[in-house]
Amino acid sequence: MDIHGEMLIGGEPVYGREGALRAAASKVALAGGSLLYAGGGRSHASPYHYQALGVADLERLCDVAGESGLGAVAELRDVRLLDAHLELQTAALLLPPPSLSNIELLREVGRINKAVILQRDNRQTLDEWLTAAEHVALGGNHQIVLCECGGDGQSVSLDVGGLASLHRRTHLPLIVSAPQAGGLAPALPLARAALIAGACGLMLDCAAWSDDEAAGWRELLADTSA
Repeated sequence: MDIHGEMLIGGEPVYGREGALRAAASKVALAGGSLLYAGGGRSHASPYHYQALGVADLERLCDVAGESGLGAVAELRDVRLLDAHLELQTAALLLPPPSLSNIELLREVGRINKAVILQRDNRQTLDEWLTAAEHVALGGNHQIVLCECGGDGQSVSLDVGGLASLHRRTHLPLIVSAPQAGGLAPALPLARAALIAGACGLMLDCAAWSDDEAAGWRELLADTSA
């Protein structure tokens, strides 16, 4: 997964229906994105709101992404599914916030030649985030991308100052999962501020976007990369 200028990764954090995934793929393409993701994101307090991605789900994701000319990015929480990711040639592995403390998983993905996106929410400190990245790098894999998910829950907030501080502490590329609970109007300024603070891309839940919303995100990326 190469990062050149501002990039957009779109998809749905709670994977359930193929129809929603196909809708997300069309919006990613319309917004000028290159990668389709499934899973990841913020922690789920209830087990009823979370379903792990299995091999069949990974295959479906890769098929849908390929049909739209997109690369596939999939959540990985269980090290036993790593081989499936390698066989299906996903573009990147997405490790959600709870996985930052899974040392075994971090070390295993450090031994492969594939991009790894490490997500953080407000339950992990910046030091814990960077330490997780070091565990991956120690295995020889330096294709590490940091992803800030902001507050845990539905609040429309993002610590832009923290992003600027992090940008001074590490050379690793940083992308942001911009909060969209309040719709497009508050989300666009937050995303713009994050890009100005040093983020090089956005990860967005886009299955429910309208064509106008997709166009709005495309315009934002074009403006900030100009």
